[in-house]
Amino acid sequence: CEPKDWAKVADKVNFAQFDKDKVIKNEVKPGSRLLIAERDGKTTHVVYAWWTDGAKRYNTCTATLDEPVKTAGDAFAKACQSVGVSGDN
Repeated sequence: CEPKDWAKVADKVNFAQFDKDKVIKNEVKPGSRLLIAERDGKTTHVVYAWWTDGAKRYNTCTATLDEPVKTAGDAFAKACQSVGVSGDN
């Protein structure tokens, strides 16, 4: 991979599919985006993407939560945000 505008790539690849769902949380920050969305009142999706400007790739963490754990989106978001990735692996 080569450096790209990872915010735009993540929007297209990871987040666009949730445009019609009920957004519970949408946090856009420099170098990251977190989305928690509910689909059909039955499933919660947690998507977190983060990157460094000029990097050759970006990272993602996702969870699909069906009933009865669909209300645990915030806990899964915290878990995703605590993931540490370094180097090229």
